Parts: sequence; C-alpha cells; structure tokens
Amino acid sequence: MKKIIIFLLLAVIMASMSAVFTSCSSDDAVYDKPSYIQKPITDYCGVWVNTKDSDYFMTIYPDGVIATNIRKYHIYRGKSTLSRDTLFIDDELENKTLMIRLRHLTDSSVIINDILFDKEGRRFYSIDTKFVRSKEELVYSYKGVVYRQRGLIDEPYYKFLFYSDNLVNKQKVSRKGIVLKEELHNYVPRKIGDRYYFYTQVCNVEEHTTDNVEKIWYRKDD
Repeated sequence: MKKIIIFLLLAVIMASMSAVFTSCSSDDAVYDKPSYIQKPITDYCGVWVNTKDSDYFMTIYPDGVIATNIRKYHIYRGKSTLSRDTLFIDDELENKTLMIRLRHLTDSSVIINDILFDKEGRRFYSIDTKFVRSKEELVYSYKGVVYRQRGLIDEPYYKFLFYSDNLVNKQKVSRKGIVLKEELHNYVPRKIGDRYYFYTQVCNVEEHTTDNVEKIWYRKDD
C-alpha cells in the first residue's frame, strides 16, 4: 500500500513540474519582442507637403519613384527605398544617392531630421520639419506637353517643351517666333486644385539657390 501511495505522490509531483515548465515556456512566447516589419515605400504613395512651407513637398508614386522639391528649392527625382529610419533616393537628375533621415513616420505624417547627399553619409542639409500626406492628385509627367507662359503683348514670352518625365526645354521666344534663348531644365510636376504646377531648375547647376528654381502654374486650357 505504501508503494502505491509513494508512486501516486511521485506522479503528482512530476505532473506539477511539467505544468510549471509548460507555463514558463508559454510566458516566454508571450513576452518575445515582435520582429520588425519593414513597410515598402509604396505603402506611402501620395503627395506629402511641408507644414511650414507648402512649396516643399514629396510625391511618392506607386512604382517607388519620388519627385520632390524638399531641400531649400532643390529638386530631385529617382527610384527610392525605405530602410527603417532612412529613405534612399537614387537621384537621376544628378546621379547621386540622397539619404533622408526620418525621426517619425506614420501613414499620415513624417518628421525629417537630416538630408545626406552621398553613399558615405556626408551631411548636406538639416531640415527637422514635418510633412503631412495631402489630398492632392498625383501628377506623373508632362511629357509631350507644350506650354506657353503668357506675357505682355510686345515682349518676348517663354515656351516650355516637355521632353520626358523630368526634362523640359525652356525657350525665350520673340513675338515674331524667333528663339532668343533656350535652356534644358529638370522639372518635377504637381497639381493643386485645378492648377498644374511644375518646378524647374537648370540642368547641371552646381549651387542651387532660389534664383535658379522657378515655380510655374497653368490651366489645362492655357
């Protein structure tokens, strides 16, 4: 009889220990930190506008391309990727890699800390400001469009011939139709309400200032 009682006690002890181990194992599973889930840049498709100055913006297209006027009147365009707190843009306008440090990113807002301008991480510009997702319509390109900027009757006017998604020929034309001057510009498109905008910047300019970036708008019937 004693042997039976001892056997039963041992069985109870073993069952209790098994329950304890199972409980610990279960707790470990519950308190494990979840692995980081990286969202693709395409999840943030849309137009993002600076809350302090609406001329600073980022347009993120469904294919991951970004067209932006983000750094003190300096435009960029290129394929982009997102890695944790850093946005990488392979800028096709100047053949460089642009790195944007993000301090906070949600589906509706982002705070940008720094902009770095090459693969070595050289500091180029500190911005530390907030962008929010707007309801603006996506504009992909003005390729094939010819737009004439109206001026005074007796003075030359400007004509823009859009060659591609990022290249436009800006011509200064006399009233007799003679081309007085022409320059190749990079541009990024934008639409606010019924107005179509484009920001242009002379190609291959080393130092970019407010003097060589121009914001222009037109209506479809111009």
